Amino acid sequence: MASAGGMKGCNAIVTGASGGLGPAIVSELARYGVSVLATDINEDPGITLAGAKYKHEGKVIWRTCDLSSDEERMRLIDHAASKLETVHFLVNNAAFIPHGCLNQVSLDKFLLAQEVNVT
Repeated sequence: MASAGGMKGCNAIVTGASGGLGPAIVSELARYGVSVLATDINEDPGITLAGAKYKHEGKVIWRTCDLSSDEERMRLIDHAASKLETVHFLVNNAAFIPHGCLNQVSLDKFLLAQEVNVT
């Protein structure tokens, strides 16, 4: 396994932390001594994620956040500033994928995908 020696003591934000690859990303970063602010729109999986199940050198802080909301993104930034002080890197793992052919996806769904996936 590759060494991540330079990551110990760093701070990160991981979006989309409760599903897919999110828990593994959070777990690996924490294992290497990174303090992680893990966030997702889903609340319950995040509480488990930040709980006693994950014992690592780094700490895991959970924050529920709807990344499609400007206000919630600003609150996430404020929370990160108060809990981590400095954020060394961001893992944009959150995604919203509208189902159907592009010509069948509403403009609202398309714009929501852009807001979450690109912003």
